[in-house]
Amino acid sequence: MRINQLSFQLVTKVCMILMLQLIMVNAPAMCQPSMEKADSAFWEQVQAVSEGFTEYAHKNGAFPAFNMFGGEMLPVVRKALDGRLTNPYYEDRQPLVRNIRLEERMMADVDFRYMSDKTLDDERIDLYRSNPPADWRGIPGTIVGVGNSKGDLIAFFGIGADGKPLADTSNDTVHVKFAVVRLEK
Repeated sequence: MRINQLSFQLVTKVCMILMLQLIMVNAPAMCQPSMEKADSAFWEQVQAVSEGFTEYAHKNGAFPAFNMFGGEMLPVVRKALDGRLTNPYYEDRQPLVRNIRLEERMMADVDFRYMSDKTLDDERIDLYRSNPPADWRGIPGTIVGVGNSKGDLIAFFGIGADGKPLADTSNDTVHVKFAVVRLEK
């Protein structure tokens, strides 16, 4: 009787270990719906920021000014997100992205970057949709605005879980998602 009880306990422990190993092997597949949800929530944040810039430009006749500290852009970003500042890739401190450590502020706040591209126009945006620059990499959950030198066009995109711009992919082609804002004059 004692041997049967020990055998049963041993078999139970082995089964539990095998189940845990199976779960760990399949974890990436099990995270897929959560990753899609995070991508969708993040894309909504990118679109909200573009709408905030549209609203600002409509009221002020120009886009908000930018400097190395964010200038007028950061308050516009925060207002546009209306309290939705959580980085969806690190929601509830449970990272969906592996092997990346973020600073505490990054985990509780959406990061925003702005850069200038003197050649940015509709043609260039179409080119970037299928062939984004190699240096467009970053921390997942970063919203990026790329503005032209005329100050009348900004293309917003988001850095997804893979550290690259959010994109739709089909048939091995990349289609970077942009939320484009134009200054109406």
